[in-house]
Amino acid sequence: MAHRHYHTQGFILNERPLREKDILISVFTLDLGLVRATIKSARDIRSKLRPHASRYGYVSITLVRGREFWKVVGLETISIYQPIWSCQDLALPTARIFALLERLVNGEESAPRLFADVAEGINLMAILPLVERSQHAKNLECLVVLRVLHHLGYLPSLPLLQPFIAESRLDLALVQSMSPIRLEAIQTINRAFNDANV
Repeated sequence: MAHRHYHTQGFILNERPLREKDILISVFTLDLGLVRATIKSARDIRSKLRPHASRYGYVSITLVRGREFWKVVGLETISIYQPIWSCQDLALPTARIFALLERLVNGEESAPRLFADVAEGINLMAILPLVERSQHAKNLECLVVLRVLHHLGYLPSLPLLQPFIAESRLDLALVQSMSPIRLEAIQTINRAFNDANV
């Protein structure tokens, strides 16, 4: 019986060893939400998929359903976001965003608006200007986390935050405008975490 192939794009949020040579990855995808999938023999040096299975990569992925986990049958790197991972001021906030997604996104359900906001945020993180880069990265992390919480229903409706969670593109002007209210936004985020016990 032929298995249906699902082609989509996504961010590899995490990867861990599985059995002798396999790995298990968590992928936040455009079409399927958060999926956990195995890559057979990915720790074998001869594996064709191994170079593309790096944590935090943005990939084109082909999956088939398995009994316990999805199975990866095709994988190609679209971007590894080198400017982010070579700069600690950018890498730490981005890693925290990915960890939050793995923790909060529940189940295999398409969330195209959430995916678009995360993708825009990561793309913007990679091109932040050198001037005040650390400050911009903190603002952008806060902005993306607000949108993640909003899309997942964890964020209360507050007029102060409306401009930041509205369906508008993420750009540097919006990131800069986060500075005066970032402390209040962080307090709201922390309250949302406490209320949801996450």
